[in-house]
Amino acid sequence: NKVSLLLKHFERFLLGTGDSGKSTFARQLKVIHRVAFSPTELQRFSTVVKENLLGSLQALIQHTKTIGKIPKKFEKDAAKISDAATLLPEHAKLVTRLWKCDAIQNAWEDRSTLQIPSTANYFMENVDRICLNDYIPTNEDIFRAKLKTTGIFETMFEARGINFLMVDVGGQRTERRKWLHSFDGVLAVIFIAALDECKLHFFSTTFLFGYTLMKTFFFNQKKSI
Repeated sequence: NKVSLLLKHFERFLLGTGDSGKSTFARQLKVIHRVAFSPTELQRFSTVVKENLLGSLQALIQHTKTIGKIPKKFEKDAAKISDAATLLPEHAKLVTRLWKCDAIQNAWEDRSTLQIPSTANYFMENVDRICLNDYIPTNEDIFRAKLKTTGIFETMFEARGINFLMVDVGGQRTERRKWLHSFDGVLAVIFIAALDECKLHFFSTTFLFGYTLMKTFFFNQKKSI
């Protein structure tokens, strides 16, 4: 009957602003329910982690120059990292030295205004491993990686005999128009908010939450949020 069918397939929809942690939440659920990342996903996150690390340090260097200056003994290291297009094994020592620089650490304190991922320090501290040519990201690396979601991504997993479909959508304003076409069959909505970016995204998060509740599809169907 209809009830038993619903219990066999439960669809959840992940909503939240950009960088709220929706995709991270979906990745964690995959690991909790023993759904392994595919070789293609591991390769993709290997690139993402390296881009996160390099991009974050480049932003910190630029901010340091804006608010003051790079200490003379770090200038050559900073120049090489700033000019780098990709993270290479020889960059590991440069990253380590720069990360210990007091001026870079001062810039790190302003990370929320720079929109630098709060997980960047984790990658800096693991740079020797991440810079290897044969680097394969761990689950912890993947959880901390920041990758902007564009479009709609689905994650399937099973728990206690029930098949769950987790639908993850982009949280940026330009992505929100795509949501309306994804609610058919959804029984629950999980709204994600990032506590570590509360100051930066508080108003956009509360607005989006209210907007979601007010949409007519919530009044026409029985859903939980």
